Amino acid sequence: ARYLWRPIIASAVMGVVIWFGRTYFENAFVFNWPVVATSAFNLVVLMIVGVVVYGSVLAILRFFKADDLVFVKSLVKRA
Repeated sequence: ARYLWRPIIASAVMGVVIWFGRTYFENAFVFNWPVVATSAFNLVVLMIVGVVVYGSVLAILRFFKADDLVFVKSLVKRA
């Protein structure tokens, strides 16, 4: 329960960014073509933005410990 507030804050920040990103795409143009808010391109872009924002907020809040970094490095070495 002690560490639960950090993912909650990260989720809230990510939700706000996704919400405003979604409304931004409703009136956006990409390469002079109108972009529909439900297009696959927008979905992929917003998913990537959400992952980056969520991970960044967790890193800023120091959610990750040294053991987590060792685990990620071992995964990268395997790939």
